[in-house]
Amino acid sequence: MKYQKGINIKIGNINIVEIVPMEIDSKNWFCVGFEEKNKNREDNLHLALILSPITEKPSHNLLKDFKKSLSNYKNILCRIHSECILGDALHSGLCDCGKQLDSAIKMINKNGVGILIYLRQEGRGIGLRNKLSCLSIQEGYLKGKKINIKYSPDQANLFFSHPIDNRNYSIAIELIKLIRVKSLNLISGNPQKIETFKKYGIKVKKIVDIPRYKKITKREMVELKEKINRKYKYPFLF
Repeated sequence: MKYQKGINIKIGNINIVEIVPMEIDSKNWFCVGFEEKNKNREDNLHLALILSPITEKPSHNLLKDFKKSLSNYKNILCRIHSECILGDALHSGLCDCGKQLDSAIKMINKNGVGILIYLRQEGRGIGLRNKLSCLSIQEGYLKGKKINIKYSPDQANLFFSHPIDNRNYSIAIELIKLIRVKSLNLISGNPQKIETFKKYGIKVKKIVDIPRYKKITKREMVELKEKINRKYKYPFLF
């Protein structure tokens, strides 16, 4: 497939493919398509959604605006969200990913400044094919046949010899460093994300929990308890 030639400028370890002013929930954001410098992601680009006073009134130079959009801001709201088509797009009850994504956008919109980075690492980094197999045995099926046990999310990954979590957040941190964010309030309790920020010298001032207004399903509670056992932080859950 032939692709249109966008910005396509390499900065550090990142290739900025394109920047688009975009309205989301009645606010004007920048939608930035990017990829690793030496990796052609074709149509599977990562996305950074940025909201700041600059995005409300962009100038004639979007790349310059992008670099300045959050420069030297402190304690900005930040969400790093890994792709989950079943939760994000289809609102599946098998996970709360879509709820987290929607809540993070609303929180940033209300705050008026922030960044959401959407990483293309489906199924905790094991891909959609493998994820579907893991979901199947969580629902009590193996290769389409009923089995006598339902596996938890972590158990399902291990059953198929996958890591419990194979995601990597370094490319997201590289982009945040590129726009010179000083410190942030992280909309996540994932210890791996927190440690990656520390590794790259970006201060996480506060862990911001996702509001849970509706009853948590039994399926969601199983996953939440597994995450807590893996040192996830949920300040207002219990």
